Amino acid sequence: MHISAQTYKQWLDEGKPHQLIDIREQYEIESCTLNGQPIAMADILDQLNEIQSGDVVIHCNSGKRSDAVVFALRQKLQRNNIHSLEGGIQNFVGLYLPEQNCAS
Repeated sequence: MHISAQTYKQWLDEGKPHQLIDIREQYEIESCTLNGQPIAMADILDQLNEIQSGDVVIHCNSGKRSDAVVFALRQKLQRNNIHSLEGGIQNFVGLYLPEQNCAS
């Protein structure tokens, strides 16, 4: 269910095809972003047609909201290729993009 920041960074470095979805609120995205497709957590189950068939990585700020969304999506869509970015954007940026200011 989870994808580590290290594995996700490897995917980016290798150019692995995937869809990144940011489920945070707009004000959160405005302060810090990984340029994922914005679909608010409250709207995602109503926008299933926006979720691609390949690998999907969903992130929030810390990973808690994305864990819940990934669990729901995996059950609803019967798919195992939907992943929650472990530790969220805070963890990823802290490790790989420290110049970005993503203070929560």
